Amino acid sequence: MEAFISKGSADPQTYLEYEVGPNNVTFNAFIYNPSRVRQEGAQMDQAFISDPLGDGFKTVTRLDKLAGTWTTESQIPLALFNGEDSTGSVWRMNFFRTITSAEEFPEQKLCGWRNTGEANFHVTPAFGTISVDVKVPACPSTTSFTFNTGIPAVDPSCPLTKVQMCYTPTQLKLDFTAYNETEFYYDASQTTNGDIWEYEVVEAFIYKGADDPQTYFEYEVNANNVTYNAFVYNPSTVRKEGAPFDHAFVVDPFGDGFEVDTRVNKKAQLWHTSSVIPLALFNGENPRGSTWRMNFFRTVTGPSTFPDQKLCGWKNTNAANFHITSAFGRVKFV
Repeated sequence: MEAFISKGSADPQTYLEYEVGPNNVTFNAFIYNPSRVRQEGAQMDQAFISDPLGDGFKTVTRLDKLAGTWTTESQIPLALFNGEDSTGSVWRMNFFRTITSAEEFPEQKLCGWRNTGEANFHVTPAFGTISVDVKVPACPSTTSFTFNTGIPAVDPSCPLTKVQMCYTPTQLKLDFTAYNETEFYYDASQTTNGDIWEYEVVEAFIYKGADDPQTYFEYEVNANNVTYNAFVYNPSTVRKEGAPFDHAFVVDPFGDGFEVDTRVNKKAQLWHTSSVIPLALFNGENPRGSTWRMNFFRTVTGPSTFPDQKLCGWKNTNAANFHITSAFGRVKFV
């Protein structure tokens, strides 16, 4: 089993090559590959880690010959990459397996996560991209972050919005605090799943999985404690003009286990909403260890500017369009 690991978003020229065999023996070396493709005639070198166990590496390998499997669990110190506290960082990685036998050796079958297109693992443009923007802890601990930039322009005049999250085995607990609010603008006649997005709302787009989603959950709340709850079908991933784009509404959210409590404080110019979203909605109960894709938004308007809105968000979609899923951040449940 092999892992090639580099901290950073670029196609790496230097990276860690980590290998484990079924007898629990490891190979630990930094690879210097300035051509990025192990080009013939180009420099290619290795710098071996001489005392991996002393440096904090750990490896436990188990064989199950009856089942025809072997598993290995490893710990690699992030300080090796100057990568401690890796929240928000982007890494490039690839993973491989070689297969042979006494009869076939030295011939090998080469298997991998990201196809390099040739019998050569050292093609770094093929490395996958791995990142975590936020780590969500189990309740009662929480994680929080803020945003105040406009979409698509990076407009710092967007009012500050705070997002706070934690989870239980069956629920995602999600809080928004909308600061610097002057209008508290909504249509009091609107009810659950009405077009509350035309006015002022806070929004969460949520998907279980690490890829750019084509179907995801859109959850909105306004200052009147009214919610919008729908699965969005967006096969183009960008709400492309002429492409299918649809919503499947959750018609009885409170019967399904949703909860929402919104409090307005006009003197402090803020409103706060606390929501509970059932994880079974995503086949996502007991989410510890899983990575999800999410984005968070706020719309701002008032009587003098309606129906025009100021669009604010956590991860900028670079268009006046929240439904660009490649912009969704990566959220890991820990």
